[in-house]
Amino acid sequence: MNARSPLAQPPYIEFGVQSNFSFLRGASRPEELVVAACLLGHAGMGLADRNSVAGVVRAWNQSKHIKLSKDAPAVQLPYHPGCRLVFEDATPDFLAYPQDRKGWGHLCRMLTQANLREETKKGATLLKRSDLLEWGDRLSLAVLPDLSAPAEENLALARRLKDRFGRDLWLAVAPDYRGDDRFRLEQAAAMAEAAGVSLMATNDALYHSANRRPLRDVLTAIRLNVPVAEAGLALSANAERHLKAPGEMARLFRRHPEALAEMEARVAAIAEGTASEQVWLLEHPAIYTAGTSARDEDLLEARFPVYRTGRGGQFTYHGPGQRVGYAMLDLKRCKPDVRAYVCDLEEWLIQALAELGVKGERREGRVGGQVAEVAQRA
Repeated sequence: MNARSPLAQPPYIEFGVQSNFSFLRGASRPEELVVAACLLGHAGMGLADRNSVAGVVRAWNQSKHIKLSKDAPAVQLPYHPGCRLVFEDATPDFLAYPQDRKGWGHLCRMLTQANLREETKKGATLLKRSDLLEWGDRLSLAVLPDLSAPAEENLALARRLKDRFGRDLWLAVAPDYRGDDRFRLEQAAAMAEAAGVSLMATNDALYHSANRRPLRDVLTAIRLNVPVAEAGLALSANAERHLKAPGEMARLFRRHPEALAEMEARVAAIAEGTASEQVWLLEHPAIYTAGTSARDEDLLEARFPVYRTGRGGQFTYHGPGQRVGYAMLDLKRCKPDVRAYVCDLEEWLIQALAELGVKGERREGRVGGQVAEVAQRA
């Protein structure tokens, strides 16, 4: 049984997760992170500890059997093992996820090659950019640029990496929660566009719940060999580095709806027969979508962002409290009957609502599923 209710949250997988196997940095066990991701409604989770794959088996084992309550059946959560690559030569951090067995071999060889070097300082990272360039094939890579560094340097590096790794490279960015996130996210989005790579959202999670922030501060003090009271600015400025619900991540990145482009790419891949069909059910921030018949003069007051789409019709409002469905299906595989297709979608929606205790029904003379009443949960 899958862990996630299809209507519960917009689809999101957190790939920037560190556990306590990121020594004296992560404040939650891999098992805790997997269960928390499941409870929050994530579509999956990736674990990327600091220059280590020591925790991936624990997370994998937990992902196969998750008990959310004593009487509930066990569920599973799609899980992706990876690694956070941290370098000694001022190269920014990378999230690295093997694409296949060969990629996993490359990742392990890269880490082993670095660990065989002579350690000049206890606990120092020994990984070099040259290791990544040598062993980075068959890895999906997301660079986490230092946005406080000169933009020209970051962009030059992103372009060089794009030339080396092509479509296997993303640019990842996380909110900093210090008051300048709007600027930082815009900066990262502009950099990704200029380098020709996709933008990836992450919360750079270090623990599964906000109440682990004090433990994280203690770990920081131990790592620096100072009392907590003397750690000063090295301590966390807030407790935001925990796993967040997909809806909250959508809100934080609402100004960057690259998901639309991702959806269009998925549709093209389905038509080519290189990807499976998919349905998204999600909640938008307050926006207008404009169909092919929409005219600018018809929108009297643009109170919210407007996004052009390829659907028919004019302007439609979407916002919090609504669940919007996007069906990416190959109609050539279906019955050549539009009425039957719409009828099947209605029935699917009615059955999905029933899982949430909402009774749906068809009404004569009306298109679509109508909400009848809210059923009482057992």
